[in-house]
Amino acid sequence: MNKGFLCSVAAIFAALSGVVGAQNVPAESVGKVNLRVSAPGAPPKDDFYPLTHRQMAYYFAQSLQSAADRSPADIGESIKSIVRAQSDAEASTTAAIAQLQDENNIKTFFLGADQVKLEELRTGVILTRSRLEQLERLQAEIRPESAAALINAPIREMEAEQGRLEAFIQKKEAQFSLFGWLAKLFFA
Repeated sequence: MNKGFLCSVAAIFAALSGVVGAQNVPAESVGKVNLRVSAPGAPPKDDFYPLTHRQMAYYFAQSLQSAADRSPADIGESIKSIVRAQSDAEASTTAAIAQLQDENNIKTFFLGADQVKLEELRTGVILTRSRLEQLERLQAEIRPESAAALINAPIREMEAEQGRLEAFIQKKEAQFSLFGWLAKLFFA
């Protein structure tokens, strides 16, 4: 395992759980997120991982908090409210991803993926897209330009993450299920 990755995971866990003074975490790695999950040079993983999604959400929140602190007061408060809403939604999104990945293969073969969890993820994607649009509108209002540039990178990263999440949802919906196939055959 990559030492930087382990330190980043420890820093994220400490930040998310409210632990102060986490041991064995280098000071320079606190607040930084290592987004590389696989070893350098390894082929990218095909599946979607809740830990990676949680890391991206943490990066998104930290970057926007920094930008909000450098923005005018009214715009900064709007950014902070968007960050709070997104952070609240990420816990349920991460849990839904983990539950969909941990589903029993036999159950999935007969019944298909859990539609309630897929709908929860779809709703999360729609809400996140809406929040990203709000941030883009706020970005246009921010002066100086350097503060506006701080918002651009997290927005683009979260858009990419939403694309990965949508691909995950489509992959789960496309999985073969025996009863789903029969239902399509007779009722379609």
